[in-house]
This record gives sequence, C-alpha cells and structure tokens, in this order.
Amino acid sequence: MLFPPNAQPYHMPLTLVLLPGLDGTGILFEPLLDELPPDLKAYVIPLPNDSPMDYGSLVPTIASSLPTDTHFILLGESFSGPLALMVAAPRPRGLVGVILCASFIRNPTYLPSFVSHLARSWIFRMSPIFIQAKVLFAGYSSPRLRSLLARAHSSVSAEVMAQRVRALLSVDCTSELVTCPVPIAYLRGSRDRVVPKRNWRQIMTINPAVREFTIRAPHLVLQTQPRAAVRAIMAFAEEIGGLRIRNQDDPSREDSGNRISD
Repeated sequence: MLFPPNAQPYHMPLTLVLLPGLDGTGILFEPLLDELPPDLKAYVIPLPNDSPMDYGSLVPTIASSLPTDTHFILLGESFSGPLALMVAAPRPRGLVGVILCASFIRNPTYLPSFVSHLARSWIFRMSPIFIQAKVLFAGYSSPRLRSLLARAHSSVSAEVMAQRVRALLSVDCTSELVTCPVPIAYLRGSRDRVVPKRNWRQIMTINPAVREFTIRAPHLVLQTQPRAAVRAIMAFAEEIGGLRIRNQDDPSREDSGNRISD
C-alpha cells in the first residue's frame, strides 16, 4: 500500500483528471474514456491551443481548471507528465495521486537541449499523418486510431506543436518528482520508441517510491491498450485508498506483478 502504515484507507468518490499529450486536445483519450467503469469519473482538461505556451505558462491555466468538489488523480500523458508534477507541487485541494503516462521529467530524446531552437513549425507541416501514426501506434494502428490522430493534429497549429517540442527539450522537473506531495505511478508501454525506457529508469532511480505499471504497447498506451490501462489506473487508485475495485477475482483480470496484459 502507498499510504503510511498507521493510516486508514479512505474509500471515496474519485475523478480521473486527464492532461493530454503533445496535441493538447484530449481527442485521443476517446478509447480510454470508452473503457472507464462507473466507479471512476473522468475530466479532460485540454491545453490551450490558441497560442504557443511553455510549461511555466501552462501551469496556472491548468491549475485554475482543476475540480474543486472531489478527490482526484491527475494523469499527465507524455508531454503533460512534467506539467502534472508542476501542478501537483502545491498539492491542490482534492489531489490524491499523480500518474505519469509514457512521460519524462527531463528532455526525453537523445538530442541535446541546446538544439531546441531547431524545432520549427515547418517540421509539423511537412510530416505526413501516416508517418506519425506509424511511430506512435507501431503495430497497433487501426482506422479509428488513425482518424483520431488526424483529428487531434488538425485541431492544433504547427506553431503550437513546435513550441511544445521546444519546451520538452529544455524541461527539468526533477525537484517536483522528488518532493511530490502525493503518491506517483508510472504507466508505460514496453514497446514505446518515442519516450525511451531510460526515461522510466531515470524516474525510478530518482524516486524509487514511484509505482510502475508496464503494458505491452507502443507510446500511445492509453489508446492502443485502453482496457489494460484502465486496470492499471484502477489498481493504483485502490492502492492509494481512493477506490475499491469491483470484481477483483474476475479471471479476466490479468495482472502479474507490475506487468498488465490485455
């Protein structure tokens, strides 16, 4: 269990607050939302797409959009992982846990941070959607997922996407990871080629208390393996005392240690 030994579990209504990845729209959460049980309500906070903003500018915007009348877990997908940690730092009212999904705390690429100025809007204008789908979905693509990806990326300007890439190349939220006031889980796809596993190892080295869940999936784990992702989210919610999972003995629930299959 992730709460102190002398503490009593607190079962309560719980909301899953979702911060989207690089596109910022929340459109790509659709497969996950379809699989969530009634026990767990969801609340998507899209990132502002009308103008380029870095992490520091996004924090107050997201913080002001958090629910104020419920306990919640804050999930930051990919780009939004550092954002989730920054928003969690002052422990907003109702926050009980943070999930980093296929994310990072520092520059996740092998490129040095000083090349961040090379991330320009023309790169996103020139990149065909089928290439993006191949990288993000790997062998798990489908017509529905490709359609969602096209909708999401057509809803945000190339300038905003480029600014977010520049931001992630220079981010460092190591201190927020170490001092996070609530339990943290890390949800990863074992076949993620976008955010290499060295990012997960770095996080676990800096904060060994982080609870890790591995799913056989590419980078977009919530989209390609939504049922397995829901099981991981529900397991974390139960561990922090926030939710009692129904039908725990259901044989369809496959969970071997920290590895969850679908």
